[in-house]
Amino acid sequence: MKQRLGLAGALLGRPPILILDEPTNGLDPSGIHEIRNLIKSLPGLYDCTVLISSHMLSEIELMADDIGILNHGHLLFEGSLDELRRTALQSGFAAGNKISTINLEEMFLSMVDKDNAGRKQRAML
Repeated sequence: MKQRLGLAGALLGRPPILILDEPTNGLDPSGIHEIRNLIKSLPGLYDCTVLISSHMLSEIELMADDIGILNHGHLLFEGSLDELRRTALQSGFAAGNKISTINLEEMFLSMVDKDNAGRKQRAML
């Protein structure tokens, strides 16, 4: 109920950008489905951009049109999920997988691991 109330309150002023942090956190499966569908409809209903920050990558995969992957404040990727899948294949993050079977969590973990390994190597120099 708090998630729905907070979302309703945020929409009162018809903001051009709506920033949501973990919007489906703590909800039951039917509540998650309801909020997910509501969030997906907001740009069309209110002519706004919705920015979601979440650790629930499976939810982001179902809600987002564009995805950004951050690691230690550094933007590793920004674009559509299809662009991310293509980038993952081209960069070897998803070697051997079909583009349609690569999920966001696998791509995220591969990109972050590679970035962290590079950071660690640079720190040793």
